[in-house]
Amino acid sequence: MRKASKLFGIIALAAVIVFSMAGCGDILDQFTTSVDGVALSQTSLNLTVNSSATLTAIISPSNASNKSVGWSTNNGNVATVNLGVVTAVAPGTATITVTTQDGGKTATCSVTVTGGSGGGDGVPVTGVTLNSSNITVPVGTTATLTPTITPSNATNKNVQWTSSNSSVASVNSGTVTGISAGTTVITVTTQDGYKTATCTVTVTGGSGGGNTFTSIADMRAWLRTQPTNTAANAYDVRLNVSTISGGGAILESKYVNLDLSGSSITTFATYAFDGATYLTSITIPGTVNTIANLAFRNCTNLTSINFPTSANFTSIGNNSFQGCTALPSVTIPGNVNSIGNSAFYGCTGLTSVNIGSGVNSIGNNAFQNCTGLTILTIPGNVNSIGSEAFRGCTGLTDVTIDNGVVSIMASAFRDCKGLRSVTIGNRVTNIGANAFQDCTSLSTITYTPTSSVTNISGSAFRGCTALTSVTIPNSVTNIEGSAFYSCTGVTSVTIGSSVTGIGGSAFENCTSITSVRFEGSSVTTFGYAAFVNNTVTSSLSTAYKATGGGAGTYARSGNTWSKN
Repeated sequence: MRKASKLFGIIALAAVIVFSMAGCGDILDQFTTSVDGVALSQTSLNLTVNSSATLTAIISPSNASNKSVGWSTNNGNVATVNLGVVTAVAPGTATITVTTQDGGKTATCSVTVTGGSGGGDGVPVTGVTLNSSNITVPVGTTATLTPTITPSNATNKNVQWTSSNSSVASVNSGTVTGISAGTTVITVTTQDGYKTATCTVTVTGGSGGGNTFTSIADMRAWLRTQPTNTAANAYDVRLNVSTISGGGAILESKYVNLDLSGSSITTFATYAFDGATYLTSITIPGTVNTIANLAFRNCTNLTSINFPTSANFTSIGNNSFQGCTALPSVTIPGNVNSIGNSAFYGCTGLTSVNIGSGVNSIGNNAFQNCTGLTILTIPGNVNSIGSEAFRGCTGLTDVTIDNGVVSIMASAFRDCKGLRSVTIGNRVTNIGANAFQDCTSLSTITYTPTSSVTNISGSAFRGCTALTSVTIPNSVTNIEGSAFYSCTGVTSVTIGSSVTGIGGSAFENCTSITSVRFEGSSVTTFGYAAFVNNTVTSSLSTAYKATGGGAGTYARSGNTWSKN
């Protein structure tokens, strides 16, 4: 019994001791301050081989309980560290890291070690100079700077080059290239000891000023250094070269106003700038004798074409400026005699066209769907207007075809739904099929008193619903089928004195006609359904023939025609 009591006492005493120790731990924790962070006395060091420097770890908070740290290097071949003492081993770079024992907080220092391969036995660099302190470099040319290291037997003569403004001049291994007009400072720095020398470089832009280049490669190099821009703040660039190649890629995805006036280029080849969406303006040199097909197609941001006043080329190639939707105006030089098929097709931003004095033909579809055109004059030097040349120019309101134009080809102005008036010059002999079809706003057609038109082709004015009267000139001998089909607004027609035939359906569906005047007695043929839907064909032709085919006005009352 007595032994059992003794054993119980020992167990109780042990329990008291254990709980007491636990309580003391809690009390000790109340007096311990944790590490929040660590910093180093320096974040970068420049050392020479075999030299050393000491880094000091700064613990925060300053009253942290455990300030023990560990040191490490990521490149012991370049620099080692022992208790914060960094020793340079060989040229290169290393990162020294300090880590707190409490919390694992870290800080780093970048170490750059210089010195020759001979290590501590190498000869250090004491200075560097350049062969010039000021130079002038024209845009697109180069100059060479040569460094001189002292002493001449220095072990490490490696240097680095920098330009304070690389958009003015770049430097590579001492070769300075002028990029744009301005001033920059070229600096050479020795790898050993970081000794420096400078040269002030003035870049001149040549007689034209601005950014002038004599090679595509130099222009591209400069463009690559420029910030991304917009079409509104395109870079002005002068390029003086003898040939052009590379397409839109030469613009390096920068918007450019390209001036080639100083170039000796003779040909813009097929696809020369096809799809060059970064081209905003082009100045054509006077030496060019060929603008080939598709040369500038789909340059959708092109806003200006500056042709030389006296051009050597005589034609503008097919589709050459097709789809240049931002182009607002164009002036064709006087030396040009032909505008190719679809040359300006779909230039929807085009509002004015000045056709030069030498142009004698406008190709098929040349200005089709140029919906921004409003007023157009075809000068007298033009001989023919090609098929669909201005088709779908829905913004056109007035067209004047000057004396000199001989032929208006098929569908030349078809679907010009805003066209209100057209004046046809005195040399036009034929108005082609569908020439003005569906010009639904056309209300006035004016011929000169000395008109030469002899034929109005099929469907020439078909669907011109705004016409209220039609006067066929005395020069016309034939009105082909459907020439005025469905001109539902026409109330009166005057047939010229020379007309011999009126084709089938010529005035079919002209439901408002009540008066037809014949200026002569020459009509011998009325085609099938010439006036159907006004009255039956035979009634008008019968009335006309019954009076001997004489001149006069025939009025309709209901379905009956009679001569007044």
